[in-house]
Amino acid sequence: MPGDKVVWIGSGAYAEYSTCSISKIFRLPKSDTIGEGVAAASIAQGITALSFIERAYAVRKGEWILVQGASGGVGLWLCQLLSKLIGARVIGTAGSEEKMELARKNGAEVVVNYKTDNVVKKVMEVTGGEGVRAVFDNAGKATFEVGLQVLGRDGSMVVVGNASGNVEPFDIGKLAGKNLRVMKPSVFGYIGTREEFGFYAGRLFDFIAKNGVEEIPRKVFLLEEVRKAHVELEERKSAGKLLLKV
Repeated sequence: MPGDKVVWIGSGAYAEYSTCSISKIFRLPKSDTIGEGVAAASIAQGITALSFIERAYAVRKGEWILVQGASGGVGLWLCQLLSKLIGARVIGTAGSEEKMELARKNGAEVVVNYKTDNVVKKVMEVTGGEGVRAVFDNAGKATFEVGLQVLGRDGSMVVVGNASGNVEPFDIGKLAGKNLRVMKPSVFGYIGTREEFGFYAGRLFDFIAKNGVEEIPRKVFLLEEVRKAHVELEERKSAGKLLLKV
């Protein structure tokens, strides 16, 4: 209806007006916790995190999970949803004290500084030598091998993003010792129909309405400042989500 607030996912957001597919539009519920900018900041990364922890690897309560790049947009959503929605135990990695604290506030039980600490040693200590059930890796090339090392028997590596570059070809025989599996999913593979998108969007905004997302930072740029936004992303100065205001 005219006047309804909606959110959508797809391309074409760098404009004052956009034509959107009806299959990727969701009418927002009325809630005091879904304030200005929250929906736009949450939809793509929130649905990515939610669908991945339910479909790429179905995380169960109490499992140890490693989130590589825990202070980024998807990383923070992974921390929140894993800890608050599912009840998993989250180990996160980040590159500064500020980003480590951000991961903790969003639900990471243990946070490791990947620049100064031995991630493999710390993860194995925390898990009693068993390793984690799954790794959700936002970095790609730089952290892939570490992820394989910390996975426990029958563990799953889910390559979420490639902030450090694409994962290089590797010997598939490395997976045999612990019966590991590797996935590189796309969120659009899980929300291909209107019903699928509506399902995950509904679950995401129900979670937000009940829990809020105050700890995920959002920085807003005017549309004409888009170059500044891209520079922050490329130089990895940002945490959370960057928004463009038209």
